[in-house]
Amino acid sequence: MKNFHLDTTEIIHILVSVLTVSVAFAIVQTRSTNFTPDFLGVVGVILVTVGSGFILHELAHKYVATRYGAYARYQAWVLGLLFAVILAVTVGFVFAAPGAVYIYGHNLPRDKNGKIALAGPQLI
Repeated sequence: MKNFHLDTTEIIHILVSVLTVSVAFAIVQTRSTNFTPDFLGVVGVILVTVGSGFILHELAHKYVATRYGAYARYQAWVLGLLFAVILAVTVGFVFAAPGAVYIYGHNLPRDKNGKIALAGPQLI
């Protein structure tokens, strides 16, 4: 697909989002913010499990959007990432809103927008 590509900025946004959410989940899981080997091991497991699901989920949105001819890209939401970590540390709960795939330049019909929205959840 010629329109489906990830530029360096988008890759950084995805990686920062995945790492931040993984650390937030690890904080809740271990009830610790100490970067011990055990904590880092939990982060690693979460990176593989939650991280792979997250990446596939967001890329599915992007793939369907580009298939319909739209320009789409993932953008991290810094406030949402901070909120996830702050809640993990203070409350022991993760509410993750790390970012989203934004669609630009096309006024797509409602049915195609719906298919783009459903693409991520259907993958998981």
